[in-house]
Amino acid sequence: MVKKPVDTCFYTSGGQMIFQIEPSISAAFEAAKVFSIDNDIYFIDISMIAIGILKTDYNISKIFAADKDEILEELTGVARQYSGTSGKSENIPFTLDLERVLLFAKQYALHIQDAAVETYHILFALLSYDNVVAKILKEHEWLFETFLPALNKIVTLPIETNKLSYPLQPTRSTPFPYWIKYFLPGIRKKEISERLYGELHTLYSFYQYQSCRQLCNVIHDLSGGRVSVGGYMINSFNREKRIQEAIEYYEKFQPKDRIAVFNVALSYRSAGNYSRAIEIYSSIRETTPLLYNNWGFSLCDAGKYQEAIELFDKAIALDASFAYAYNNKGYVLLKCGDIAGAKKLVQQSLSMRKSNSYAYRNLAMIYVAEKNKTAAIAAIDKALLLGYRADYGDDIDAISNEIKNLAD
Repeated sequence: MVKKPVDTCFYTSGGQMIFQIEPSISAAFEAAKVFSIDNDIYFIDISMIAIGILKTDYNISKIFAADKDEILEELTGVARQYSGTSGKSENIPFTLDLERVLLFAKQYALHIQDAAVETYHILFALLSYDNVVAKILKEHEWLFETFLPALNKIVTLPIETNKLSYPLQPTRSTPFPYWIKYFLPGIRKKEISERLYGELHTLYSFYQYQSCRQLCNVIHDLSGGRVSVGGYMINSFNREKRIQEAIEYYEKFQPKDRIAVFNVALSYRSAGNYSRAIEIYSSIRETTPLLYNNWGFSLCDAGKYQEAIELFDKAIALDASFAYAYNNKGYVLLKCGDIAGAKKLVQQSLSMRKSNSYAYRNLAMIYVAEKNKTAAIAAIDKALLLGYRADYGDDIDAISNEIKNLAD
């Protein structure tokens, strides 16, 4: 049942009406105003409205009963730091932070189809806003269980997600606080987590790596770790060349999903720790062309060429169209001095996947070995055109220098 609006209104310092409120919470605002005047502050901020709520709302006071005096003391200490900083005034304005919290409260009220803002909407909004008052109250996270009866209808309504720091859908406006996990049932958490997970790929694909990691943290917290985001976390670090951070994340959280394990093996390889990369690949209990290909490349890095060739052959046996394995085997043959065999395999790889910049880089190395300067230049130019430097780094510069030194 939708409640009827009431006539009680609140305004911003600029005179714009924020919302209508239930008369039952006007006492909280009045208490905040009295506190402000008594302490020679003459404005109302987040800490003061929290004090007003705790002093006047019986249901909220009951929730905090065991620690109410301690919390009030902490909040009072925060508020009183502003004593004497503002001149006396008949008008007691809200701070901009409080205005934002009240606007959030209005959004929550609208979202769960309440016609007027109540105390729990304000507390809800206050806790979703990063400030010292929220930190004090968040020490009592168990309190959200008490709100379950009042908030139960949220469960049956769509939950909007936060803007975070990326503008994918500017129409989204309702904040998405981490503590939503305390009142959503398991099945609802799972549904939201999966929907958010679908956005990770969009962020990653558009190179929004920091936002991708932020969303990973939201999903991990919301799902209680049941939705694995390790693959995206590690690969986003890898793509930014923050290899050590990728490794530290893996060692700290030990994600078990296949993508995370694959990606951290690449991290170790990039860091030059080939033995650790090989160890990780050998621990994966599956047989796929990609596993054998990446494992083989780490063996190649470690100078174990014959073992690498055997793994590339296994990848090709599983999938004869897996172009990367042909290219990488060709690279190993080149390292072993088999220029003709290397050229055949790399060209075969490019016939399957013409956009592989790494294969053109290998082809340039083969032409350098053949002392074919013109062909080497064409191949290196193609590798750069296809984005080799962005994907693999600047080692291509050494090959370019070798080409320059070839006789015309």
